[in-house]
Amino acid sequence: MGPKVDSSKPSQGLGYSNVKWLALAGAKVYMGSRSETRGQEAIDALRRESPEIKEGTVVLLKLELASIKGIIAAADEVKKKETRLDILGLFGPRSMRDGAARG
Repeated sequence: MGPKVDSSKPSQGLGYSNVKWLALAGAKVYMGSRSETRGQEAIDALRRESPEIKEGTVVLLKLELASIKGIIAAADEVKKKETRLDILGLFGPRSMRDGAARG
């Protein structure tokens, strides 16, 4: 399998499109989402739109970017499953000024 990728804010817009094209290009994509339900719905929609995306190519990753604990938990989860992460894509509208990544 190709590169390993993590993408946040994947259920809409740029994140969704990036997950789709990376998966179609052969990357294994960890799709970060605060909501497991919305994240799984996005994966299901991707696979309906593009049946050539194989099962297990896009993996749901519980990811809460608003807290350091949430970020560390997601990083630990990826480290358990992978020996490397080639690309980290963050496509959400939040920034440090907006209050993201607080304690």
